[in-house]
Amino acid sequence: MKTSTLITTFILSILSLSAYSQSAAFLNISSDARAAAMGETGYALPVSAFASSGNTAALSFSENKFAFGGTYINWQPDAAAITQMSFGGYVKLSKSVGIALGYKNNSHDKYPVYDNDGNSLGDYTPKENAFDLGASFLVSKKFSLGLTARYISSDIAEDKDGNGSADGFAVGIHAYYKLNDKANLSLGITNLGSKMDYGYNKTDLPSRLKLGGSYKYSLSDAHTLTCAAEFDYQLKPSDFSGVAGGAGVEYAGWNTLFLRAGYHLGQEEKTGPSYATVGAGLKFNFISCDFAYILASGDAVVKSSMFATLSILF
Repeated sequence: MKTSTLITTFILSILSLSAYSQSAAFLNISSDARAAAMGETGYALPVSAFASSGNTAALSFSENKFAFGGTYINWQPDAAAITQMSFGGYVKLSKSVGIALGYKNNSHDKYPVYDNDGNSLGDYTPKENAFDLGASFLVSKKFSLGLTARYISSDIAEDKDGNGSADGFAVGIHAYYKLNDKANLSLGITNLGSKMDYGYNKTDLPSRLKLGGSYKYSLSDAHTLTCAAEFDYQLKPSDFSGVAGGAGVEYAGWNTLFLRAGYHLGQEEKTGPSYATVGAGLKFNFISCDFAYILASGDAVVKSSMFATLSILF
């Protein structure tokens, strides 16, 4: 079998596993363990250190002037053993303007590479990267807008003609409305941009229309419950258009201990499987540690995926 045929086969298998048959679908994986534990409802929640990968507009309402965080994700461990590292941060330049940065690295298991004569050329590790720059602007006391620009590079195979690699650009447009001190609404569209050209085929980025909201209820001076819900509609690729969403709840005690659970709803052949999520977190002064775990039945590829996040906020 020629090297080009092997590369084509491998590209298709990688896209099938890691992207629900789409390119760069790792962009829709939560960067924050808190959001992942609450049914993947990150777009509906108030801002985190990973503002550039969520609703950037929420940054204008942050009580913190600076945040930075990192997340380790063991994604699809039983199916593809994908490792993802995410980093994000933001700084508020004024009461109404904030800037956010983000980076994601998505690495697959390595595979052996051979020449046309069957001689080993060593191993190759498929990888994908995304770099984000976002800004948030306060329009009124209750309403803000956000814009995110994203560069994506994807190297999922290797051959002498350069096939198996692609890059692209995308933007996100976001709106955030703060109803009161307890509730908010989010609306936006993500990953609008160019196609990814791997040499053998061109694929659309997974752009989505997003709507969400959250509500924080005080049980007492020391105990609160936060509920969040999110609805997504995938616009592209058009043959994978469909709905996804989630709902989750978070218990917070003394603003130190956090317990979380949720459910993510998807369409198996279009936007991914449905699954339950659980997680926990601890906060010490300005340092937060969070963990999330995916509970999925049967042969769902996301089963047993794990998230671990460390963040600091000032």
